[in-house]
Parts: sequence; structure tokens; C-alpha cells
Amino acid sequence: MLQCPQCGSETFYIEREDRVVYFSVNEAGEAVDVMPPEEAVVLSPDTIIYCTVCTWNGVAGELKQDV
Repeated sequence: MLQCPQCGSETFYIEREDRVVYFSVNEAGEAVDVMPPEEAVVLSPDTIIYCTVCTWNGVAGELKQDV
């Protein structure tokens, strides 16, 4: 899984209208382990995502690989 460049967390979220969708990002840059599971998350190069642990936000291309 890819990690937050600031704290190393592997869990992120986006806000949609009246709900928050949580997910991880695999090495291919795709959202996986989406909660709630019925939500479809497609990450485009300009989709802003937020770390669940720290204040980082940015795009999936800025995430770092697990070492």
C-alpha cells in the first residue's frame, strides 16, 4: 500500500456531499479497501485526498511506497 508522505499512514478519505469515504491506495494508484464498501472511488490525477492521521492532503501521485 502507498503511504502518506508526512506520517506514513495507509488510510485516506474523501468527502462526498453528506458522507466520508475511507480507503487505502495500492501501488497502481487505485483505491482499495473502501469503506463503506458500496462506494466507488476512482482517483484521477487531480483528486484531492486527505490523510486520516495527520493534516496532509494532496493527490495520490504524492504518496510514497511502503519500504
